Amino acid sequence: MSTDVVKKKKDEHNRKRDVIVNFRMSPEERKELDIRVNLSGRVKQEYMIQSTLCQKIVVIGNKAFYEKIKERLEEIEPQLHKISAENIDQNITTELRIIVEMMDGWKK
Repeated sequence: MSTDVVKKKKDEHNRKRDVIVNFRMSPEERKELDIRVNLSGRVKQEYMIQSTLCQKIVVIGNKAFYEKIKERLEEIEPQLHKISAENIDQNITTELRIIVEMMDGWKK
């Protein structure tokens, strides 16, 4: 029996990627995705991450969307008053960036 321990692969930012995300596609969509991945020169995982996180967010705004964003901003506001530029929680900055992108998409 081997006592070698397999190290978890980390990305370029030294993060472990141990969360699995699944979704369903039609066979036609799968073929198109495979073509796009192949043409991109990336592995499918990198292609999917970049495609998902770096695309413009298109929002279909309605009252429920507005209320959800408003509630979340009200939850975040007290934290914003307590922090300085040097110690902003990365999760909060990411969420705020996403909210701004969504609101910008909703205005258009």
